[in-house]
Amino acid sequence: MPAPHHPIQLVLGLSVWFAWLSVTYGLLAVACEFAPPPAEQGARTWINLALLLLTVATAALLLVWANLCRRADNRDPSRRFIARLAAVLHLVAALATLGMGIKLLLLPPCL
Repeated sequence: MPAPHHPIQLVLGLSVWFAWLSVTYGLLAVACEFAPPPAEQGARTWINLALLLLTVATAALLLVWANLCRRADNRDPSRRFIARLAAVLHLVAALATLGMGIKLLLLPPCL
């Protein structure tokens, strides 16, 4: 991870969220095409478990980054602004990841 006050931080969290979203739906489509679980199994399938683990790992990474940016000790106001804004953006990306990942607990994977 670059320094908390580096401008790349402003797009890093949302880029990771977008990558998670793309990988999650791509893996879901491939898994449902080649190894669909029985419909009566509901949401408790190996597909949902694998995607849930990926979701939790991604959200944890984003929350760690948010905490690192929030705790950055910057005396320069412009650096402090970037670090704090990056912390908020990482937090938003983590919440979006968890919010979309909650469906994995409720819905069967291959509808």
